[in-house]
Amino acid sequence: GVNAPMFLAKLSSDQNLTNNARTKIQANTEVFDTAGNYDNSTNFRFTPTVAGKYYVFGQIEVYAVGQSNVQWLLTEVWKNGTSGSVFQGYTDFRTNYGDGGNAYAGGIFEFNGSSDYLELYAYPSITSGTPVAAAGTDGSYFGAYKLGV
Repeated sequence: GVNAPMFLAKLSSDQNLTNNARTKIQANTEVFDTAGNYDNSTNFRFTPTVAGKYYVFGQIEVYAVGQSNVQWLLTEVWKNGTSGSVFQGYTDFRTNYGDGGNAYAGGIFEFNGSSDYLELYAYPSITSGTPVAAAGTDGSYFGAYKLGV
């Protein structure tokens, strides 16, 4: 179809994150992957084999383990392993602490169809303990589709 290749992947189980640091989201369950371009077992990255413009997106839902509170969450979609080519979503909970929340990132990247790739990262901050990315397509997910332009 016009919007292929495309993929959507999610976490099959919760993933522990590093507090106040970037952690790559290991979306290991493919909901669909029309061209087999998403690596769901080792690099957790999308490498489209068709050049063009793609809408890319990711959401991370994070919660705090124990009695800690979520302070903020940065969700980032990186192109080619660099934060210089990134879309990001940010949610700040510091004025209204809670034990969980999410941030969505999305935008359009152009890909060469051979070596360009995407990865999803979480950068959470909680008051103490271990932040966790929640599983499922209603929790943490990553996807992209080619635009028909």
